[in-house]
Amino acid sequence: MITFREMTGLTKVMVTVATLALVSIQAGCTISSKDASTSMTLFDALGRSKDTSAFGADKIFGIVSITAEVYIAQVDSDSSLSGALSALSSDKGFLQNSQQMLDKSIPTVFSSMSKTNNYILLPEKNVTDDNVYANTRASGNSMFGKKNIARGYKRISDKKNMASLARDLGLDAAVHVNITYGYSIDGTNYNGLVQVGKNYATVKVDLMAVNQDGKVIWKESDATLAERPVSSDSQVGDAANFKKLEPHMLQSLRATLGKIMSELNT
Repeated sequence: MITFREMTGLTKVMVTVATLALVSIQAGCTISSKDASTSMTLFDALGRSKDTSAFGADKIFGIVSITAEVYIAQVDSDSSLSGALSALSSDKGFLQNSQQMLDKSIPTVFSSMSKTNNYILLPEKNVTDDNVYANTRASGNSMFGKKNIARGYKRISDKKNMASLARDLGLDAAVHVNITYGYSIDGTNYNGLVQVGKNYATVKVDLMAVNQDGKVIWKESDATLAERPVSSDSQVGDAANFKKLEPHMLQSLRATLGKIMSELNT
């Protein structure tokens, strides 16, 4: 199993034999094309893909769903019962609901994903305030469970609904963004009861864009471990100070989206 921190390449690698083959080819990609002269879809070892024919300066994309994993949690170890109980605190603990962080992330998602000449990103309100969007049925919980949903949005993550919205809103592609917020600890853990050390914000983004025909034309995933840490509070059951981590999570989100857009723009 590859932990979140290992995905960033900033910490030591701890993988099982079953994943070694996958890791060994992450740096490369294969090309699949029905007609290389008109369309080329690039695939890499992590399942990321891009249909180069689906992008252009005149293409209109719209973000139809922004979701997040329910909890901001430590990503590189299991939390204890005492830590889970301390999560009842709004600012400190092992867990915190990600809803507030998600709502604060909306401007960062739009500002970052607008930095491209590969499509025109429709403003948020042009999607969420449209009657078509209001009447669209939200997607149900998937096999991966419940998600938090950004303010003003619905969970629309299945290809059928996304394609329908793309057609009805006149989009070349409907986009779903899912964010995983977390933190990593560089320090000492005393049986899961006391954490002494530094916290690093971590953010992972999974993105999928679907065209009017229901085809996935862009699938991307990336993660960032913050360069600068914040000091943790060494109290029983308290692993992280989420208030201190908040600006670092936004910076990590911006950095992660920046890498995704840089990959798109190259």
